[in-house]
Amino acid sequence: FYGVDMETGDIIYKQNIGVAVPGTPTALDSNIDGFHDRIYFGDSDGSVWRLGFPAPNSSSSTGGDAGTLTRIFDFRGDFADRQMFFTRPVTVPALFSGSTYTWGLAFGTGDRPNLDREDGWIDQFFFLLDAGDGVTRGAVNLVGQDYSALDGDFDCATNALDPVNGRYGWYLSLRDNEKVVFDATVINGHVLFPTFE
Repeated sequence: FYGVDMETGDIIYKQNIGVAVPGTPTALDSNIDGFHDRIYFGDSDGSVWRLGFPAPNSSSSTGGDAGTLTRIFDFRGDFADRQMFFTRPVTVPALFSGSTYTWGLAFGTGDRPNLDREDGWIDQFFFLLDAGDGVTRGAVNLVGQDYSALDGDFDCATNALDPVNGRYGWYLSLRDNEKVVFDATVINGHVLFPTFE
């Protein structure tokens, strides 16, 4: 994973996480101060990462060691099939507390280079809350939904966006061989995402 100065071409950040990062990273100004202080991305082995930067007036906010890389979700051992993030996480202000937000990330998994793969692989779509801490969470911290359980009644009895009670979002298990290969869109509290099967 690289960060390069646009003007000079100098490498300002470089980190080897051991696997591919095939999707586009998303930059976020988390506290709306005009400074992008978080970058999110998923990898090809089921992890979601946050690269956080200090305030722009801090002397430590620039340079090769400025960012703090945190694996905020790790799904490597949570599902029978490897979860590969090839899409960009869409950031959403999900929870509000006074003047601060808890940000959500909406994106899914799917083996985009092998669209014709038909071996029963099960991918997921995720909506994840970033608590802004250094804790790595997994599927146990999410509310699981399964495509086969959808019956037209879309009322959910459990609030999945409830970090106080240990729920940091949700995931939807898709049909066999169904893949998320394009970015999601969030409109009026609804997440829309196309799939390929």
